[in-house]
Amino acid sequence: MYRFLVRLVIFALVIAISLYIGVQWKLKEDLKYIADKLAPNITFDYQSSSLTPSGKIVVTDISLYVRSQDLNMSVGKVEYSAGSIWDMAFFKNQLDDKKLPKKMYLSIDNLIIPLTPTLVKTIALFERRSTWDTLNSSACGDVKSFGINEYLNMGYDFIVLSSESEFYQDSYSGNLVARGSVDIEETSKVSYQFNLSGIYEAVGSSISDENMPTFESLNIDFQDTGYNRHRNEFCSLKTGLSADKYIEKHIKTIVDTLKSVGIQMTLASQRSYKDFLQPSSRFQISMEPKPSFSVDDFGYYDENELRDILGLKLSVNDQNVESVFDQWSLEKFEQIVIEGTAIENNDLFKPRYENVLIKRSFEKESLSSVGKFINYKVKVIRNDGKIFQGKLTKINDNKLFISMMIEKGIVKISVETGLVKEFFVYR
Repeated sequence: MYRFLVRLVIFALVIAISLYIGVQWKLKEDLKYIADKLAPNITFDYQSSSLTPSGKIVVTDISLYVRSQDLNMSVGKVEYSAGSIWDMAFFKNQLDDKKLPKKMYLSIDNLIIPLTPTLVKTIALFERRSTWDTLNSSACGDVKSFGINEYLNMGYDFIVLSSESEFYQDSYSGNLVARGSVDIEETSKVSYQFNLSGIYEAVGSSISDENMPTFESLNIDFQDTGYNRHRNEFCSLKTGLSADKYIEKHIKTIVDTLKSVGIQMTLASQRSYKDFLQPSSRFQISMEPKPSFSVDDFGYYDENELRDILGLKLSVNDQNVESVFDQWSLEKFEQIVIEGTAIENNDLFKPRYENVLIKRSFEKESLSSVGKFINYKVKVIRNDGKIFQGKLTKINDNKLFISMMIEKGIVKISVETGLVKEFFVYR
């Protein structure tokens, strides 16, 4: 009996290992299926892939080449799961299935998108200005909208994005419950949570007023991580004013513009908006709409009614914003003149940053202060004269770890601190 049990266990282990190896092979076939689906417009390649026992797909060092834009993108790592290891063994079936998974996890680490001239031109052609763009760009020289060209001219040559999201179907309500975050390097980080009803019923069927998905709750936490500083420097040099003076003029222009259509911006909201424009600011919004709320009726509510029916709460730097406007209405707001409805093609061919709006350079720093510059762009000169330039990701065991951009993606290297001759930080 004992020998039989031992043989049974060995047999079970052999079967399990064989199935696991088969699942790994199946994953490679499914990734090849994705590559074939993307071809010939997009070339998809990756360094390694695996399917963990818990059912999580991990793919590392992904490269994507978009032919129409002559664009090379790279991703450090992608993690995805939508069930057990056996569910994920049929990953291709999930891709072809039109149904929404009952649960899903997706993580993207360091998606790097270079802002090439072709890509910038393509994005700009689809940009349209709104009333908000008119207000948002107030007092920033000749800028009419903060679009892709302005983003590029602020000094952003790449979009470096990391995100994490997970959702599941609540077993009690049947709603979609989700949380996640999006981190755009040197720009902003957004965290969110929401509860959405009716989405599982709507997927796969034609959406109508009767089965339109609705938010039961929504929470957004927006943290500035560099964009405000770039924007304030950009507009400061555009106008010849200091950053503080530009912000004051910007707010005053908005107040006057709103006043011209009969909307008063409260003093409290002016102070909150000023705080919001500062570097490292934090903005939070939460909503729990009442069942009686209808988007179609949005323009008929004043601010107090909207706050009540939406269960709306706003805060800046953890301070509640009680009232933003007096005598606000959507009809009045839409009376504000939009300066142009589309980006003029001529704008695309203007010299980049005509007046050199932001000047940055590598500044020499003491190696003893290196710990303060994690996630900064750095330049390291070794004793033998070799130069390493990239993002400082961590310090460990007397080594500096640097992520460097190369033509085909990212390479990660380490440099011993004892061999460092000079250390520079890009500012």
